Amino acid sequence: MRTYKFISKKQLEKRFILDREEGDKYSLKISNQTKPIVIKVPFLLNEDAAILAGLMPDGSLIKDLMRIYFHQKKDLNKIELFDQKIRRLFSRNILLFRKIDNMGATHTYVNSRTLANFFYYFLQIPKSDEEMRVPRWIFNSSNRVKKAYLKEAFDMEGTILKKLTEIRFVSKHMKFAINIKKLLL
Repeated sequence: MRTYKFISKKQLEKRFILDREEGDKYSLKISNQTKPIVIKVPFLLNEDAAILAGLMPDGSLIKDLMRIYFHQKKDLNKIELFDQKIRRLFSRNILLFRKIDNMGATHTYVNSRTLANFFYYFLQIPKSDEEMRVPRWIFNSSNRVKKAYLKEAFDMEGTILKKLTEIRFVSKHMKFAINIKKLLL
């Protein structure tokens, strides 16, 4: 049996207005003027949450906590994975937008103050003006959750040399690289 870290209803009530939907599903919003997200409570910090967090080195949590961006040029399957995890964890009805920039990269984004706050305060994803780091809850999770996070982080920031002799992790954030090293150990 797998045990996961989780976010309790009591923890969520400190930041959000909660309304019970059905069963263990709750609607969360910051205020009556914001669009809700729907999650299961308690919210499990499982492999799906770890995958989403691991994708964020190629994403951006806008510093005003109004929007979440994710972009990819090389592997469009990662765009699909990001969209799938957002919908699975936070509601099938969440509105995701896509665009292709003039460099050929595909961007997907969510305009949701509620979701951005959830990412920041509970998934511990840093804002765009903060240094990237591994969320603390990843370190205290099961090996399966750690592996799910590392796989996506390496997919986003890792590279394999052509001679297949070395795998490198490249980041402009020293703290993030040190966190990854600690997590690998």
